[in-house]
Amino acid sequence: MGYKARMLPVAEFGNGATLRMENSPSQIWEVKVTSERIRQNDDTLPYSVSGFRMPQDRRITALPMY
Repeated sequence: MGYKARMLPVAEFGNGATLRMENSPSQIWEVKVTSERIRQNDDTLPYSVSGFRMPQDRRITALPMY
């Protein structure tokens, strides 16, 4: 996620020199990723049927498109 800070005097950094960066792992916060139930693409509304499922539902099915 990041690199260790490093100070290098300009005099030591010559033309064509290579500077190697060291990884510095950092802790990140936990995130929860959820999908959108409905989104709009121009004149179409794609959706996930499972996004509307409720605990009391026995079965949810999508109607065929005509």
